[in-house]
Amino acid sequence: MELPAAGDEEEAPAPLTTIRAVAEAFRQAGPRPAVDLEAVVTGRDASDAGSIWLRDETGATFAVPQDQNVAVAVGDRVRVRGRVFTGVYIDGIADATFERVGAGPAPEPRRVGPTDLAAGTAYHDLVTASGVVRSIQE
Repeated sequence: MELPAAGDEEEAPAPLTTIRAVAEAFRQAGPRPAVDLEAVVTGRDASDAGSIWLRDETGATFAVPQDQNVAVAVGDRVRVRGRVFTGVYIDGIADATFERVGAGPAPEPRRVGPTDLAAGTAYHDLVTASGVVRSIQE
């Protein structure tokens, strides 16, 4: 077995720094990349693994925290570190750690229409929509 020469070590790729990059990680071959980004907390899901919903200027996603007791609130600006998690609809961030770097009001919801809702482009985002409701089901 031949050992690599000094200086031949392959450098780890730089962590992903935007939510759009996390969303597009499925295109990359190999292990799930590291993530190190800043975003605003838009909500939290109490029904699953305590996912925290995030938005930055490039999109929205979710992060599954390492510590379920992480103290973040809607409007907090956080630094999130973890690894890309391949989700059912969109990629998120797994084994996430959170560092609160600021606070503010909840971000304004993005206005979406029926096409956006049907396409799933607003999945895990804070949105507002208006229209006629024809049915509701669980």
